[in-house]
Amino acid sequence: MRQTPDSERVDYEETHLLCEECQMPLWKAGQVVPAGTYVRVDDRSYRTLILNQEGPLPATFDGHIALYCISACTCRNRADRQRTVASEG
Repeated sequence: MRQTPDSERVDYEETHLLCEECQMPLWKAGQVVPAGTYVRVDDRSYRTLILNQEGPLPATFDGHIALYCISACTCRNRADRQRTVASEG
């Protein structure tokens, strides 16, 4: 993780990984991101994480690199709809 002095602006528009399905930017665990709501997408659990202030995204400590997307990720919305349809069927 890159150390930045308090006075240095963190550039959030750096080149990001993109979700193959919805083309939304993805962030790896450990990357410093602005406050907001993020969703873990690498394991399709879509667990929500709320950061109240700028900081690093948490690691999973399970040997995998966790990937996060913003909460508006369309993949999560599509997965929620598919789960609802499957449970109704």
